[in-house]
Amino acid sequence: MLKRLGVLTTGALLAVAMQFTPASNAAGSIHADPVLGIRLKHPEALHLAQDQYLSHNFGFTLMEGKQGGLDAESRMALRVSWMRQHGAGDLQSAAKDLVAQYPDIAINQKSIAIAGHPAIALYPVPGMSSENTYVYVAANNRLYEVIYGRGMLDTEGTALLDSLQFTAPTQSVEALNLVKADDVISTVPAGAIHDALPKGPQPEHDHAAGIQHDLDVIEPMAGPGCVDWPTWKAIQTPFANTANGNGWSNAGPSFYNEGYHVNCNVAGRLNDYHAIDFRLRTGDIAYSPGAGTVLATGWAGGGWSTLGRVVIIDLGNGYKSLAAHLSSINVSPGQAVTISTVIGYAGGSGNYSDGFFTPHLHQGIYLNASVDYGNRGVYSGQSVEPHNVRYYGNGGGYYGTFYRGQSVSW
Repeated sequence: MLKRLGVLTTGALLAVAMQFTPASNAAGSIHADPVLGIRLKHPEALHLAQDQYLSHNFGFTLMEGKQGGLDAESRMALRVSWMRQHGAGDLQSAAKDLVAQYPDIAINQKSIAIAGHPAIALYPVPGMSSENTYVYVAANNRLYEVIYGRGMLDTEGTALLDSLQFTAPTQSVEALNLVKADDVISTVPAGAIHDALPKGPQPEHDHAAGIQHDLDVIEPMAGPGCVDWPTWKAIQTPFANTANGNGWSNAGPSFYNEGYHVNCNVAGRLNDYHAIDFRLRTGDIAYSPGAGTVLATGWAGGGWSTLGRVVIIDLGNGYKSLAAHLSSINVSPGQAVTISTVIGYAGGSGNYSDGFFTPHLHQGIYLNASVDYGNRGVYSGQSVEPHNVRYYGNGGGYYGTFYRGQSVSW
C-alpha cells in the first residue's frame, strides 16, 4: 500500500514508499470510463460528478456530502482528468509547470509508479479547504492529472490510488458531442433580465455614517486570522433588484465556517470563513461588489474545480473578490468594473457539472490573497468580513452585518 505522505526535513522530497498492491475487496462502486480509459473503485458514500463540458482537462470528480438541497456544499475527494493538450512525454514538464505556478508555496515532489505506469506526486498544492496532493500519470500515450482533495494522502487516498487502472479507451471524446466549456462562458441564461440597474442615484462616493470617502482609498489591515472590511467603506450586495423576482435573497445557506467556508489565514488554502452564499435563481444578475479591475474569469480547474464559473476582481489596496457558481460570465480579464457592472449571472456550476449545487451566488472578499490564474482560484491571504453592505431598495440603505438565513434586499 502507499504509505502516508510526509515531508522530509530537507523539504526536497516526499518521504513515501511508493509501492502499490492490488486494491482491497472492500465494498464499493466501480466507475469505468470508456473515454478516459480509466477504471476506479470508490466508496459508495462518494458520488460522482462527470464533466458536462469539454475543457482542456476532461474527466470526473468524486464528491463527499449530499448532492442538491439547501446545504449542498460538497467537498472534492478525488478528481481524475485527461490532460487533452498533453502527451505521456510531458510528465516532467507538467510537474515543473505546477511547481512554477505557486512560487510562494514549497511544493515537494517524488517520482512514483501507479499500476506500473510512471507518475509524479506533488504536495502540498493550494486548494479549497485543505492542501491537495497532485499526481501526474503517463499511461497509454496520455497524461492524466489526479488530485486528492483531502490534503496529504491518507488511508482513503491510498485506497483510491491503489484502485486506479488504465486501459485502452474504447470511445472517443468527440462521440460525446459535448459543448466546449469556452463556448458557454458568456452565454446569457434564458430568462435573465438585462435592465435591472438600481433606480435612483448611484453615488460616486460612499456615504456610510454620513461621511464621504474616496472610493480608491482603502487602508489595508495586517495581522493573523480574519479581518474586517473597513467600517467606513461600503461595498454592495452583488445581486440586482430583480433577484428572485422580487428584489430579495437570503444570506446563506452556508457561510461562517460551514461547508467550504473555513479558514481565516492559512497559507495555500482558500480562506473563506466570511464568504456569503446568496440564495438566487439561475440567471439572476450578479454585480461587482465594488469598483476595480477583473483579474480572472472562466472555469475554475484543478483544486478549485468545485467553484464552477468564477470572476475574480481586484478591488484595490490588497482586497480581492471572488464570485462563484455562475451560470455565465459577462466580463473579461483586464476590464474595469464599477458597482453598475454586470459581472455575470447566478447559477449552480461546479465540477463542470451544472446543477450540482443549488443555484446561489458565492461571494467572498480576501485581503492580500494570491491568485491562481491558471485554475482561477485564490489562496492564502485573509478572509474579510463585510460591513456596511450597501443596497438600493426602498430608497437605499446599508446592512451592518450578515447572519445565516438573513433576508437581504436591493
